[in-house]
Amino acid sequence: MKVVTFNLRNDNDYDAENRWQYRKGLVLDKLAGEAPDIAGFQEVTPPMAYFLKRFLPEYIFVGCGRERDYSGENNMVAIRRDGYELMQLETFWLSPTPRVPGSRFANQSMCSRICQTMLFKDLLTGRMLRTYNVHLDHISDEARVQGIRCVLERIAGDTAEAALPFFLMGDFNAEPESETMRFCNA
Repeated sequence: MKVVTFNLRNDNDYDAENRWQYRKGLVLDKLAGEAPDIAGFQEVTPPMAYFLKRFLPEYIFVGCGRERDYSGENNMVAIRRDGYELMQLETFWLSPTPRVPGSRFANQSMCSRICQTMLFKDLLTGRMLRTYNVHLDHISDEARVQGIRCVLERIAGDTAEAALPFFLMGDFNAEPESETMRFCNA
């Protein structure tokens, strides 16, 4: 099984020659070269999601936006249609109230942050596995630690219910020596 994670970087006017319209072919080439079974994405805007779904029909794409109305950037996950079946999908917000859409920690940027968690079944083996796809805050290391703590608590709770293999993927927005990574490695 091959799992990859890929921050696509949202599409901004100020990116000039690095705008999505100039990168999207490279993204398709990279995915074709990697040929992952499961791919986690971060910073996916609705037009980017539409493009990926249109040009990668061998994948099922799941996930929702991070805003209160489920719009905006999302952390989509793509799974190969011919290898896996989606059994469960849930989005939770990295906040004191993870089930409240659009919620966030007071000390983070204005961007809500989410984690998409999915339960999959391998069609060949029948084995179940989970993925967690997260995008941590880009401003506050304290908010990143709080966010990853939410994710790790969720993983612990899910594992207590059913000890299944899992993959944690995403953009941690953290350097290897940061407090966020020290927390992860503790």
